[in-house]
Amino acid sequence: MKSYRSARCIVKANECYLLAQHNNYLPETIGKWGLPGGRIDVGESPRETVRREMQEEFGISLAGKIFEIGDWEYRGYWHKVYATDVEIQELQFDRNEILNANWFQFHEVEKMERIGMLHTGFELVSVTHYRNQKIASKNTG
Repeated sequence: MKSYRSARCIVKANECYLLAQHNNYLPETIGKWGLPGGRIDVGESPRETVRREMQEEFGISLAGKIFEIGDWEYRGYWHKVYATDVEIQELQFDRNEILNANWFQFHEVEKMERIGMLHTGFELVSVTHYRNQKIASKNTG
């Protein structure tokens, strides 16, 4: 059984994806963009972590359905990734935990991967997976 260190969430609004620059202390990750989310607290499920972190960091309530996307390993730990679509007008975030946050179109996420601006290396693959699921469901639905 996998033990998860963090839970992350692909948040999509108006064909854009939310990425954040977390307040990191590792020199190699400063200024890099990643999926929102955070460490799993003791006794908390990964799904509960995503809901808590999105509320704390962005004021976004994930009361609706969140979809499990997959598991990725980074720095020897497992990270659970979920996804959801939201309707957001303005982006607000907790500047104590998040240095910067913004919405990016898919092609921008691809470019960020190419130039080494993504934090963990699983951002693009997980966003691509979610995007392909959405396209497939539109084509079959």
